[in-house]
Amino acid sequence: AEEVVALLRAHYVPGRSLAEAFAGVLATIFADEGLILFDPRDPRISALAAPVYRRALDDAAAIEKSLAGRSAALADAGLDEQIPIRDGCSLLFFHARDAVGPRFRVRTGARWSLSGSDEHLAEADVRAALERDPLRFSTSALLRPIVQDTLLPTAAYVGGPAELSYFAQLGPLYDHFGLPQPLVIPRARFAFVDAPTRRRLGQLGLTANAAVRPRAELLPRLATGTTAAGPDPAALRRQVAEQIAPAVAEVTRAALEANADLARAAARTRASVAHALEKFVTRYARERHERDGVVSSRLDKVHRALLPGGVPQERFFGWPTLAARVGAATLKRLVFERLAAEPFPTAAQELST
Repeated sequence: AEEVVALLRAHYVPGRSLAEAFAGVLATIFADEGLILFDPRDPRISALAAPVYRRALDDAAAIEKSLAGRSAALADAGLDEQIPIRDGCSLLFFHARDAVGPRFRVRTGARWSLSGSDEHLAEADVRAALERDPLRFSTSALLRPIVQDTLLPTAAYVGGPAELSYFAQLGPLYDHFGLPQPLVIPRARFAFVDAPTRRRLGQLGLTANAAVRPRAELLPRLATGTTAAGPDPAALRRQVAEQIAPAVAEVTRAALEANADLARAAARTRASVAHALEKFVTRYARERHERDGVVSSRLDKVHRALLPGGVPQERFFGWPTLAARVGAATLKRLVFERLAAEPFPTAAQELST
């Protein structure tokens, strides 16, 4: 912890912006790898991005229409729109007063204004500001990839779940700007599993990925605790399969021999009995394990470790929290070792010491 705190204190100092401090920490951690950090909030970069900004203003109505069409298509496919489209707004923000002032989305149309502000601007003034000081403009989440891929042509984009989901909205925008859309690759996700949590996972017969399922879903499937009373749910299911199901089948078969018109009713009866018995046994298993304080307590502790606050660790902890347990260099080594074995895993990877 002292090592990590010292690293943060060396960079998060008065007079340095949050972006500069964050970049300094990352550059220090990844000094051996030569990680390149790119800050777009630079006058030279904004000048290069100005043509994209200008087109975003010129074609705001057409862009909004195409994005709305994609949103409707996603809805028809049963998918959610990650980033809502704002009626009458461009994909550009304007920084009031100067480049470091508060930013407001530019609302275009018959009368230009700043969304969320009482201030109205003449279209000519906005365009003059873009020519004179493009750093007073910045991108929304949907326009940012377009600027990024205009300045630095991108083969593949590696991102988290939320970032990747809004790439489903971007097809029309890439087409509008004449850019090829890059491949989209899910980034690796990790779960830090300490020794007590690993021991409890072993006792429960679970992996870290399996353990993050909802509690009500897990309890009926857990290994039987020593304090649990009553028959094993697995034995009850075997009894249903070996005794009750054949008996029901025999009853319906006999009835069908007398009246073949009952075929559909017989099938529904067999399915209904099977469903009702499975529902009953599942409830019995869940409540049996609920009464088993040992199993229930272990699962609660595992959930608190792997799902702090009810969310994955990566959405609850900043990296310093986890690095402080083992050191920044060790945490980086653990991550790199897992990525060397599986560069683009689909499930969260376990990190432990």
